[in-house]
Amino acid sequence: MAMNEEMNREYDWDDEIENRSGFVDIPEGEYEFFVDHYERAKVGGDGKYAGQNKAVVYCNILMENVPQDQGPQLKSNLILNKAFDWKLAQFFISIGLMKDEEGATLKMNWNLVGGTRGRCRIEHKPNLNDATKTHPEIVEFLKPRKDKKWGAGF
Repeated sequence: MAMNEEMNREYDWDDEIENRSGFVDIPEGEYEFFVDHYERAKVGGDGKYAGQNKAVVYCNILMENVPQDQGPQLKSNLILNKAFDWKLAQFFISIGLMKDEEGATLKMNWNLVGGTRGRCRIEHKPNLNDATKTHPEIVEFLKPRKDKKWGAGF
């Protein structure tokens, strides 16, 4: 059986599987990332922003001694609401698509987001279903470092 056929083989309910997940623990701190892709979605539930547009951004975290394509991927929900201008601006500044100047504006062009690079701060947040567990979460998108320019290159 060819390798591609083997990788696409459907399992029966009682087949044996192999652990190839390669979980990588992410300590809290600042990291560089690149945007793998994003998805257009709606805020769920019945809260204040329910039904509003959101971008689910998939960020591949770049870590030392971990190949870029094997590093952990975190997703961040960016709600497209005026109340979250600050978070949207953080994200677009981080990836170099928005100028970091007071009063700067940007027409969001999500088609330019995939493949861009930026920086973020990660913290471990409590799991809502099990308080004894935590999960890594992007809590802030950071300005590009002065010595590196990502994204659109300004």
